[in-house]
Amino acid sequence: MKIKFTRHALKRIAERKITLKQISITLKNPDIKTEEEENLIAIYKKFKNLAIKVVYKEYDDEIKIITAFWIEKERLKNLKPIIEGVL
Repeated sequence: MKIKFTRHALKRIAERKITLKQISITLKNPDIKTEEEENLIAIYKKFKNLAIKVVYKEYDDEIKIITAFWIEKERLKNLKPIIEGVL
């Protein structure tokens, strides 16, 4: 499956000092996966004291990354009702 990035995503990833390797790791093995809204998926991966949130759309033959950003790992606890037992 091909992975494409919007211009917005590439700009934000660079500004937030997220590597493409970190994005790839998150896509391959997310700690949490939720549906944000219709056709938007959010995945999270913990890295030391922070976590990356990657938002994307999935199509038949490609994934289009919309944005990615760092969040404090503690904020993942807000998802606890959705992912009970994952953290």
